[in-house]
Amino acid sequence: MKSVIFLLFFASICFAQYDQSKIMDVVQGVEDGNMVLTVEPETELTKVLRAFDGNPYTEAIWAGTGRVTITLQLAKVVPISQMRIFWWNSGNFTLEIAETVEELDQGSGTYTRIADQQPCTFFQWDDLAFDTVLTGALRLDVVATGNQVIIGEWEITEQHTITSLRILPDPLLLLPETSLQMEVEKIDESGNVYSSDQSVDDMVWSSSDPAVASVTLGGLLRGHVVGDAVVTVTWGALSTSSPVEVLEDFRPELAEPAQIKVAVVYQNPIIPSAGGIRLHQKENWYNPRALVQQIIDVFAEASQGVVQFQVVETLEDDTLFTVMNGKFVTPEEVAAYLDEPNWQSLKDAHNAGTLYFDYNAMLDYYDFCAKREAGLIDEVWVYAWAYAGMYESQLTGDNAFWWNSPPLRGNSCHKLLSIMGLNYERGLPEGVHSFGHRMESAIRHVYGRWDLDAENPNAWEIFTFIDKDKPELAHVGNIHFPPNGLSDYDYGNRRFVKSYADNWLRYPYLFNIARSFNCEEWGCTQLGYLRWWYAHIPRYAGVTDGVLNNWWHYFYDYEGAVEKAANWTAVEQDGQKSAAFPGDYGLQQNYPNPFNNQTAIEFSLPSPQPVRLIVYDIRGRERSRLVDGIKSAGRHKIAVDASGWTSGIYFYRLETSTIQIARKLLLIK
Repeated sequence: MKSVIFLLFFASICFAQYDQSKIMDVVQGVEDGNMVLTVEPETELTKVLRAFDGNPYTEAIWAGTGRVTITLQLAKVVPISQMRIFWWNSGNFTLEIAETVEELDQGSGTYTRIADQQPCTFFQWDDLAFDTVLTGALRLDVVATGNQVIIGEWEITEQHTITSLRILPDPLLLLPETSLQMEVEKIDESGNVYSSDQSVDDMVWSSSDPAVASVTLGGLLRGHVVGDAVVTVTWGALSTSSPVEVLEDFRPELAEPAQIKVAVVYQNPIIPSAGGIRLHQKENWYNPRALVQQIIDVFAEASQGVVQFQVVETLEDDTLFTVMNGKFVTPEEVAAYLDEPNWQSLKDAHNAGTLYFDYNAMLDYYDFCAKREAGLIDEVWVYAWAYAGMYESQLTGDNAFWWNSPPLRGNSCHKLLSIMGLNYERGLPEGVHSFGHRMESAIRHVYGRWDLDAENPNAWEIFTFIDKDKPELAHVGNIHFPPNGLSDYDYGNRRFVKSYADNWLRYPYLFNIARSFNCEEWGCTQLGYLRWWYAHIPRYAGVTDGVLNNWWHYFYDYEGAVEKAANWTAVEQDGQKSAAFPGDYGLQQNYPNPFNNQTAIEFSLPSPQPVRLIVYDIRGRERSRLVDGIKSAGRHKIAVDASGWTSGIYFYRLETSTIQIARKLLLIK
């Protein structure tokens, strides 16, 4: 089993040094706020980043000028030993480096000139190798022979040394008569992590008690009887050990519970002609308020309390957002259409494409985008009548993607906002079903694929295996097809199949354990199957292959989940998380963020020392120097007044004599 769980367990490590090169990820560094690019003449940042995207044929172009200067500032110094530049123009270039921008500007201290007016040739690489040097700032000055500068790629190679190893997964847990493929990560002096090719790297494995758990030359760990052992891996002069537990059974640690703030809109108007009762009462349909609570309960139970929806705003008036034949419908019109045989007018308008729900009108009317930006709500649920023109689920925001429907555009939302379209003519099973397609969309998106015929299936693809497509290899299935299903919605199929579904209750420990069952496993009903399916969605702490072991997080906060997975450095224990920076230095995310004029930044220092806290705009120009002087040890909170700034992305950086930490903030007016 492939696993990349970032935990902080280190045992009996012998230190040595092995070279490890790494291409600097400038695009990611700039996006994360850990690097700042400055260009003269000024150029749109996205165009400049083409020179760092790993593809020499997606060029960065400066038309109408024969000279360009690019300065790259790093959040901390890194060892660099090589650079390569692919040119789309001829001319000459000068390349300079230093530990700080000040030294680079002044040509003093650690300043080094790697190339001085060195000729460059169209459509060729220039390779620059040199002794490893600590670098915090780089500057490339290009003079072209013509009136435009074109750079295909500027590749910067970091040169690190491997100093320790780590065995994954951690902890090592097995059941008797099961096996687990271990992997080894190499860790350099800066904390960068590299996967290891054990077939090439000549790893040597051993177990302290092979009767409990034995290990093969390739790192396959086998559990035999209940007990404890210690497994050790050695690579040259480096060695590390990890405890092994063989248990009768276990469940991984649950992820931290999340409270998701929901605004519920009831499109359930009063119908005067029916005696002043609500539409659901007139039609003798389900009470949408009761359905909302039932849905909340289903997800709390299925996720073992990890997902806790909370209704923070309830909106119920006679303002309707369904448009039919060019105008918003009224409550009495809806009632009349529903009185027609077969709801013919509604169906005709639907089939003609003249019936739809105006999402953006609703967002504006209730100011939902502003509430989302301010953190007052996390998502919106809308309960309406049959044929109200809604999708089951839709996503809006700057980075919105397919959410069982096309992304919604044309509004002021920046953060992702999920909007559920529910129908009180139908009951709890259908409502819970609609959320399932949202889950499918979220997990497919994070893995980037849902191809059941893929040669190397990802975890999501394996999760959705059904016997119909993968005989004898079924796992959990999808919203429409249970493991033994032969057709859509085949929740009552009594055919027995072999399934590996139980393994997902121990994710990411996917053992080779299977059993046979049929629909009686979930009661042979749609709601029973959906409860069973959701109960197998991973909800655990940790990260595997760059994806959180808590898939629910992508379901309720996709952007937050992506950020958490990228920044995962330790297991959170007792409410504390190990620092992602050296010592006790800390730079927190500004709050609120995004913000309108006023926000605050917190940082911490391990000892009294000179410190600077500076805000830069997206072009790397200093916007505000918040701190520049000696500060005491401990936490400091700095108020930021951005009333004179324009809306957009800014970066703030904490600088001392030993560290530089940067983060990104978003100003929205």
